[in-house]
Amino acid sequence: MSGSAITLRERLTVRRPLGPPPEPIRRNRERLCQFIRAVEGKVFAADGETRPALRALLGWDDETFQSFITSPLLTHSSPHTSMNGFAPMLTYPWMQRCIQTLADLRGAGRAVHLRTLVMHNNLGDLRWRPYAWWRRDRAGSVVKTALFSRSHAVRRRVLLAQPVPQIDQSDCVVGDRAALALARHGRNYAYFSAIYRMAIERHAGFHLPYGTIEVPLNLLNAFTFTRERLARWAALAEETSEQRVRVIDESGELVELTRDEAASRAAHTHELEKFSVMCTNTQNFAQVYQFGVTTMIGAEKMARYLRPMNAEITALHGRLGWSYPFPEFIPITHVPGQFVMPRDEPSRRALRDFGLKGALSICAADQGENFGASLEGLLSRPYAELFPSASQAAPPAVLSPADEAAAVEFDPGGGRNSR
Repeated sequence: MSGSAITLRERLTVRRPLGPPPEPIRRNRERLCQFIRAVEGKVFAADGETRPALRALLGWDDETFQSFITSPLLTHSSPHTSMNGFAPMLTYPWMQRCIQTLADLRGAGRAVHLRTLVMHNNLGDLRWRPYAWWRRDRAGSVVKTALFSRSHAVRRRVLLAQPVPQIDQSDCVVGDRAALALARHGRNYAYFSAIYRMAIERHAGFHLPYGTIEVPLNLLNAFTFTRERLARWAALAEETSEQRVRVIDESGELVELTRDEAASRAAHTHELEKFSVMCTNTQNFAQVYQFGVTTMIGAEKMARYLRPMNAEITALHGRLGWSYPFPEFIPITHVPGQFVMPRDEPSRRALRDFGLKGALSICAADQGENFGASLEGLLSRPYAELFPSASQAAPPAVLSPADEAAAVEFDPGGGRNSR
């Protein structure tokens, strides 16, 4: 499928027969929606007209829930939470919209994008750079707003443990001010960022009405532990993976959870209500698959680890007695700069000085709801341009936690930085 004759439009077109979700999958979706409705107050604090606005934004309104529950085509992504979006990841929600609109469902229901945002990334995250925010000011200049320190002492503190930043909106463009007005209701920086970015993406025309549901991974983990024993999942991590279940400690950093600690923690249910338990990557995707995912989009790291991860998921599902189909994976690792860079040279130069290749908030400020339409030209490009190296998908050995901590991350600007 990576040959130059295949266009992006063809790669994003789902052709296999689709129908109503099997009853076990439908029940899983129903239970998840019930859980989200019960715990939404842990994510945002809002009443009056703001609460339904936030529900609609995150896909937590009744109509989106029903679309999700009955959807014959569920497409999935799992990016990191941040106020920022850089190329190529900033285009993923638009590509998910393309999957939804290109599919011929023949009136069988809506195609839905399930997005499970990673909420436990830390302030040192080089891919999403959550320690700062790149945007346009009211004068039209590209600027960087520092939000948190990324010094060695604090860089491993996760976004879920950070407060909502105080941002002076007087220097912000209209779209950012509207997004920030909703985001300020988030309970912490991770939720604040999720709300802000979804608001900007919807402003840019990236999401279909009633077509996207946001399910932060820490909420998904908490949902799992309403029925599964935490101690068992900690033990399964030791038995099936090199990774471990982790929790956020008092300093705001992730630490491994032992079997004994898991048993003790599960005895105090109020601890789990803080949504600070983080399953392994394998376990997270094993949980996602229970909702009947058809397709997934991811970047080069996922293209490398997907096969060994799916092998671990097979083993984990076997231990749990679960049986769910695995989705088709569509890697996107490159987007031509002309689609995501500002059109004026001073702005392009400013982004290059920051080491960035396009920024979501700047594209949205420049083009608004036309941004999604401006990407349509990508559909006729050869898919090989967007996934230029099939060798990136070769399965490597599974990294140990120590190796993973020392791994090299790709910088959004194209450089390489040690974590």
